[in-house]
Amino acid sequence: MRLKQLTRTAFSFALILTSFTLFGQNRIIRNQGFYYTIEGSAGYGLKMTTDYPPNWHDDFSPMNFGIKGSANIFLNYHISTGAGLGLNQYTSPNISTLPVTANVKYFFGKPARTPFIYAEGGYAFRTKADKQHKGPVYEVGLGYRHQLQNRYNFLMFKIGYSYFKTKHWIWDHKPNTVPSDWDMQWYFLERPAINFTICFYHSTRY
Repeated sequence: MRLKQLTRTAFSFALILTSFTLFGQNRIIRNQGFYYTIEGSAGYGLKMTTDYPPNWHDDFSPMNFGIKGSANIFLNYHISTGAGLGLNQYTSPNISTLPVTANVKYFFGKPARTPFIYAEGGYAFRTKADKQHKGPVYEVGLGYRHQLQNRYNFLMFKIGYSYFKTKHWIWDHKPNTVPSDWDMQWYFLERPAINFTICFYHSTRY
């Protein structure tokens, strides 16, 4: 049921992108030089995988929220690559990370308003020395670039599948010991989500 809803959402998003591209003035621009983005995202968690004991993670909600800045350069009219630094906050259990990522985008057209596909991946570092919340992170998806009134400024909208894997610990008694024998117990968490992102995009070339 959830898969059907996500498929419908992605299909609706694609239709909206197509309609934006087909109607209205759509200027040809130079996909050249550097551009910079500031991004805000929110993720809807899918089923989380963990090796926690049964029923210990029933209340976990892999929602996440994040901000990120990136610097990017066009390799040609269609392909750009770049790198970014962000801050992600996951809920229940609460996890904060600093993801350092590289990205690549493929823009389907030269006009200012055009759809694109993207992939990014890297490593999310921990924000606290006493936590082990760090691990690989990646995201793939599709998006749309929309020009603002200033010809150097754009908005980008992205929807994609995001994945993050980390270690998590709880303070509990050791397995197969007396109840008074407590210690940290380590488990892994895999946190997939569908992310929606809005980006402010500033170009150095037009």
